[in-house]
Amino acid sequence: MKHLLITVALLLAPVFSLDNNPPKDAMEYLEETSGHLEETVEGLSQAQFQFKPDANTWSIAECMEHINKTEAELFQLLQQTLDSESDEEAEVSMDDEALIGMITNREQKAKAAANLEPSNAYASLEEAIEAFEMQREEITAYLENTEADMYAHTFEFPFAVVDAHQLVLFLAGHTARHTMQIEEVMANPDFPQE
Repeated sequence: MKHLLITVALLLAPVFSLDNNPPKDAMEYLEETSGHLEETVEGLSQAQFQFKPDANTWSIAECMEHINKTEAELFQLLQQTLDSESDEEAEVSMDDEALIGMITNREQKAKAAANLEPSNAYASLEEAIEAFEMQREEITAYLENTEADMYAHTFEFPFAVVDAHQLVLFLAGHTARHTMQIEEVMANPDFPQE
């Protein structure tokens, strides 16, 4: 978990604001990012799934593995946050839109923590999608069944204090970020045609 926090802090170093934007619906954003990822990778061949533009750029398979590993870590963090003592006076240090804008900003690059780097875990796209869907179903079921106040439990990242609702947005935004990375791989001129 410590490695995740350090990576996140490096990734999100720019300045943030706390505006009065209305809260973003976390469940809708989970659904939106899930659908976008699945639509993006639908029908890819094995060659496309494994294609690496260069030695330093992840393949789609590696992006999918990183998404799944990171979501597992963030889900664990969410559960720990909601298990902690609530604080009705809790205040966050950035609004939802700023948080989403920060995590989805592909201009800010960062190296993943070693435990979140891909290790060729998926032999096929189907295997990666199945793992993603199963994990998202678990996260969604947990959120639908929790009675905890998502706004009264906070977690302090090195870059900001966020509430549990925003942790869900961060999780979904991370998937959006790496879906954009997948689209960048697919836009490479050497990407296999089939």
